[in-house]
Amino acid sequence: MNNKVIKTSQGTFPISVLEKDMYDVSLPEYLDNDIKALLKGIKEDSNLLDCLMYEVYSSINIAYFENEISEKHANHLREKYLLMSCKGRGDKDAK
Repeated sequence: MNNKVIKTSQGTFPISVLEKDMYDVSLPEYLDNDIKALLKGIKEDSNLLDCLMYEVYSSINIAYFENEISEKHANHLREKYLLMSCKGRGDKDAK
C-alpha cells in the first residue's frame, strides 16, 4: 500500500487523489473543471484551498441532484477529493 501523502493547510490528502480512477471519467464539464482546479490547488497548497473544496462539493451535489452522477459516484468523489467519510450514509446504489 502506498503511504505517500500530500500535506496541505486543509488536510492531508493521499497521493492517490492525483490518480484518475473509474469515477473520474464522463463527469459533467463543470465538475471536471472544479476537480482540476482543486488538484492544482492541492499541488500548490493554495491559500484558496477551502474555496476550491467548496466548489467541488457544490458541483458534486448539483451533478447528483441533476441525475448526472449516482449517489455511489457522488460519495466516492466526496471521499476522494474532500476527505469526507460517506460510510453509513445509506447509499441507495450499493448492493
